[in-house]
Amino acid sequence: MKARLTLLALATLAALPAIATERGFEVRDLASLDRVSSPTLSPDGGTVVFAKRQVNKEVTKASTSLWVRNLRTRDMAPPRRLTPEGWNVNSPAFSGDGKTVYFLSAKSGSMQLYSMPLAGGEPKRLTDFALDVDAYKLSSDGQQVALAFAVFPDCKADLACTKKKVDETEGAKASGKVFDRVFIRHWDSWADGRLNRVFAAKLGGEGMLTSATLLSGDIDGDIPSKPVGDLGDFAWSADGKQVAMSVRQSDREEPWSTNFDIWLANADGSGARNLTAANKAWDAGPVFSADGKTLYYRAMARPGFEAGRFALMAMDLASGKAREI
Repeated sequence: MKARLTLLALATLAALPAIATERGFEVRDLASLDRVSSPTLSPDGGTVVFAKRQVNKEVTKASTSLWVRNLRTRDMAPPRRLTPEGWNVNSPAFSGDGKTVYFLSAKSGSMQLYSMPLAGGEPKRLTDFALDVDAYKLSSDGQQVALAFAVFPDCKADLACTKKKVDETEGAKASGKVFDRVFIRHWDSWADGRLNRVFAAKLGGEGMLTSATLLSGDIDGDIPSKPVGDLGDFAWSADGKQVAMSVRQSDREEPWSTNFDIWLANADGSGARNLTAANKAWDAGPVFSADGKTLYYRAMARPGFEAGRFALMAMDLASGKAREI
């Protein structure tokens, strides 16, 4: 009997190391998983470009690269990495012919716009602005790009003016600040007086873009909206001559207002007008028809109500008349 108990004890002890190595899924595993985002379909529907965030466990640092997948060959060919090693990128977009991929990267020290051939090659830096490019959207013909920057309203289109003010604030010895109205903060970001504003620039010239035309100069509000606005807040017309933008007035009533309006401006910065001033509730997500004569968007009917029903609207731009479809 004693011999059997001794053998059982020895067998149990021998199994302990194996048992101890087994564990469940932990938060460190979640943090180190690859994250896939921003799937972007090519114009012909045959290729998808997506962003993949990977963690280097040796240095505990994450980086995001772009990958390409041929949807016609599917599993016959695995995804291939598009952007080079050592680059951290985001926000992919295709050119109209599907041969070029655009993206944002801070490789130069600030977030700027780049492009590279879908077939592979070296990224080409397209912009050299004084500020980070926060978001962008290409025109349908690929000849222009709408750019979102966070700027101080009194600096207007002078991006260097905003950069100077930011540098002065960061270098100041005093960190105190007086707020005379809300919002004072969006999640983890304090309000510093800057507004998200949309600019436009032409692509394809010699050298890098260093200046752009302010489209939302007389519109006092954030485009994209804070804190969760995105590229759906503005759209190019099919001919590239106009941009539609959804924006809420930035004033003392902003924290409890849901009155987003859709503004239309020419690509040269002129002629900005409010298309939906009659509706005091939420108007969002502008999209032009292919012929440019109709603007589609979503609209609520009840002012001050965030959880209302969004209706799909169609506005005839010539007459300004809108109807729910």
